[in-house]
Amino acid sequence: MKYILLALVSFSASANLKNYVREYLKNSTEVKEASYNFELSKLTLELESGEKRPWTLGVLAQHDDVGLISNPNNPNLINTYKAFNSGVELSKENVWGGKFSITGSYIDFSGGTEYEGYNQEVSYTQDLGKNFLGRNDDADIKIAEKNVYSSKYAFDAEVSQNVLEFIETYYNYKKTKTLIQLKDEAMKRAQKRLKFVQKQVRDGLKERVDLYSAQASVNSVGEEHAELESQLETYKKSLESKLERPHSFNDIDLYKIEKNKMETITDGEIDSNLTIQALNKKLESLNTAIEKYDNSVFPTIELSGAYKTNSYTVAGSGNVFSDGTFGSDNDATEVGLQIVIPLGMTVEKNNLKEARINKLNTEYQHRLAKIRTKNQLDALKNTIRLIDKTIDLVLKRHKLATLSVAEYNKLYSRGRADFDNVISAEERLISTENKFVEYISRRQKLYFSLLDIYGKLGNHFQ
Repeated sequence: MKYILLALVSFSASANLKNYVREYLKNSTEVKEASYNFELSKLTLELESGEKRPWTLGVLAQHDDVGLISNPNNPNLINTYKAFNSGVELSKENVWGGKFSITGSYIDFSGGTEYEGYNQEVSYTQDLGKNFLGRNDDADIKIAEKNVYSSKYAFDAEVSQNVLEFIETYYNYKKTKTLIQLKDEAMKRAQKRLKFVQKQVRDGLKERVDLYSAQASVNSVGEEHAELESQLETYKKSLESKLERPHSFNDIDLYKIEKNKMETITDGEIDSNLTIQALNKKLESLNTAIEKYDNSVFPTIELSGAYKTNSYTVAGSGNVFSDGTFGSDNDATEVGLQIVIPLGMTVEKNNLKEARINKLNTEYQHRLAKIRTKNQLDALKNTIRLIDKTIDLVLKRHKLATLSVAEYNKLYSRGRADFDNVISAEERLISTENKFVEYISRRQKLYFSLLDIYGKLGNHFQ
């Protein structure tokens, strides 16, 4: 009697699975969607970094043509003048909490008198209070950096889960495809028995009840075959949806029932779990945020200095630009200190409270994630060990079930066994083959789940 050989090649991902996963990672909309938060966090870091603090250019041009009553008690007193104002300011903030600016402005006035003037100013303001030497700006950069790492780990964790779902669907498809082939072989055996029983009944050697049982066996296998075909189509559509293209998947091989070397249980650390790493970085970010908001419960103290020059002259009688530039005799130097103390500092204190609450919540999530990951890891390892032992037992049982079917068929043909014994032996064989395929498929999926827990699944397919 002919039986299909079910195959397990190795637990390292087969070439076609690697190709499918790489295609999924490259083209999948799911992966692209998961990357958005990571890209946003990188953009935030760029905006906070010193290299991304641009020079700012401000330009002013204003023309006034005025003819308004200047005294309500004398409507005939009209204030009439024309003025043109223009100015340019170039400024830049730095990461030390300071701001540098340089300005130049020009005025051309025509009224009771006509004159023009030009002013230049260079100034620098430094925060010596809540943002002392840019400590809060530096904190913002550190927060953004840690958020980038946290978002990257969270992104990798989400992608790893998506890949794991793809792998599970892949092996479900492979398992179902194998079970269908097994049903084809079972159908051949059932139809062969039916023909034999039909002949025996016609010859009066067997009872019609055996014929009914043989026909029922054929029908049962047919029903199970149809259910598996439906499941296979569901898995196929799921794979096509993830790959975002139609495909036959004819390159996915079947399993074989034989003794093969299993992949050993991979060692690793719980702290390498991507979700836990993301929470670690989030905690670091929140610690820095608490330091920042703690600094903010402090007055704003700004030290400023400025150097100014100007020049005015009757219109057309001199060059105000050369006389009003830096280095001219018309200059002034200013130094000032401004202190701003918000009464109560309600906003700053609330920000600090919120950051501390967020930290406590994240610490809870972190502890819970470590506990759940450890328990999941222990359960996963125990299940893998149990399946490995069970597979060995199923292989032995399969050998006995195969021999049992062959022997019962011989005994029945000689009239030394009931047909029910033949059917029971056949059902045990089918059950054993199904169990083997189920265990092997589950073992493969659990192995990749183990890699996912250790944060190594993505590297496995590089």
